[in-house]
Amino acid sequence: MARTLLVVEDEPSIADLLNLTLTGEGYRLVVVGDGRAALRLLAEGGYDLVLSDVMMPFVDGLGLARAMHADPALRAIPLILMSAAHGATVWSVPHAAFIPKPFDLELPLTTVARLLGRDQGADPLAARGVEK
Repeated sequence: MARTLLVVEDEPSIADLLNLTLTGEGYRLVVVGDGRAALRLLAEGGYDLVLSDVMMPFVDGLGLARAMHADPALRAIPLILMSAAHGATVWSVPHAAFIPKPFDLELPLTTVARLLGRDQGADPLAARGVEK
């Protein structure tokens, strides 16, 4: 059964790229544009991982991380934060991984696979069955 990921990204072009890339790997994606909408969806349940931008309107990625960590029902869901800002504030909240922007699309693929236990080796192309 496909794992369900919640992508929280307010930049449509990045959200579209992540959607195309991750659904191509067999993941089911739900995409929202801010942390407030993400928290509403997370309350409904059924998500295996959250991939979130840091800088967003309403509730940003840091607020989302704090809210997820404070809720025992959400605390165990792996959270990947993404941002062009690499400051210390990113490290002040609980999260499973950090992806600096801009990024190669292979990085979200390997990070998601690793956190969901689908990592099949150190070589991301080999993990996807691609021969060199």
